[in-house]
Amino acid sequence: MVKKLVSVVISLGIFGSIGLLVYSNVQKGIMKKKEKEEHQLKLSKIDRRMMVATDTVKRENLSFSINSTGTIASETQMTVFSMIPGEIRSLKVKEGDDVKKGDIIARLDAGKIALNYNQARAGLSQAKLNLQNMEVNYKRMKTLYDEKAISKSEFEKIDIGYKVAQQQVKMASASVSLVSSSWSDATLKAPMGGTVIVKNVEEGDLMSSAQAMKNSPLVVIADLDTMKVEFHVREQFIPWLHKGLTAKIKVDAWEHEFDGKVEKIGEFLDPVTRTLKTTVLIQNKPISYILDGKKIEIKRPLKIGMFARINLKLSSKGNKIAVPSDAVISRGGFTYVFTYENGLARRKIVKPGMVDNSITEIREGLKEGEQIITIGHRAVFDGQSVRLMKTSPFTHIKQKEMVKK
Repeated sequence: MVKKLVSVVISLGIFGSIGLLVYSNVQKGIMKKKEKEEHQLKLSKIDRRMMVATDTVKRENLSFSINSTGTIASETQMTVFSMIPGEIRSLKVKEGDDVKKGDIIARLDAGKIALNYNQARAGLSQAKLNLQNMEVNYKRMKTLYDEKAISKSEFEKIDIGYKVAQQQVKMASASVSLVSSSWSDATLKAPMGGTVIVKNVEEGDLMSSAQAMKNSPLVVIADLDTMKVEFHVREQFIPWLHKGLTAKIKVDAWEHEFDGKVEKIGEFLDPVTRTLKTTVLIQNKPISYILDGKKIEIKRPLKIGMFARINLKLSSKGNKIAVPSDAVISRGGFTYVFTYENGLARRKIVKPGMVDNSITEIREGLKEGEQIITIGHRAVFDGQSVRLMKTSPFTHIKQKEMVKK
């Protein structure tokens, strides 16, 4: 009897455990199903529409312009050479020094030149004494010739000698002037005011004959207050090209736009590229710049050799309806944009006009005040349901650019 009772108790325990396990698994299944249903409900509430950003179609003051590239150079630049060989005894400048016209740059050893000068002066004195002696003799023989005391041939000899003595004085005087000029050449002076940008010699260097023939410069002086950039304009734009046109210049070093004006226009086209060389002058004025959180002033920000991007305005087109150039799509022989209308993207065929830098004129197809899609427009289709971004994803980039400027 006892054994049967124990068996019953054990059986009840086993079945009870199994029941609890089954109940626990059922409850877990119910909870998972409930969580899945809640997750599906949350997903169903997510707005899966394509996000886009828009801009208002408005009128812009457009200009007919062209873009080109060039290299920054100084407007005026002069190279100083040594006209004579010799040792550099003193050098007064270094790279980066500002000089005025006439300032002494260097002095060469003039010892040999001084000896040659003294020798030339002595030769001139001797020639003058010889001329004086010949002049006295000439006058005396002229009197005798007039009195028929000597023959004509004898007088002609004296006359020729007198003229030779005169020429010898002139030659000796020229030699003195030549040596004096060489002496002056031993002192090298700045031919213009500006900044020393290149220095190729040091004190003690010996100027060779090759350098004396202008094959190697001592220093190069440039005016860094006014810079220039030369670029080439295609033949089709020549009718609009004239002096005084304004240009915008950018370089990689600075997030700053420099103002320039057309100063020179070439008279002949390059026979290969069929382009016309044009020169723009830029005033190299100081600019303010924020670097590492500090505002600093940059003196003469433009440097010789910088790569420049030029936007040259040829003509003003007035107040025209325009949109960002990137918003205009050309595909399949059509040019169109996407507008935002009541939550839908609508494709509109447009007729573009001129392009002014990053803005395109729209002659037909859009009205002022419409909302044009500027971000996401290349991933939508006509009639697609879309939603607006609350802020542009590029806002933080634009803010950083404004801080730097």
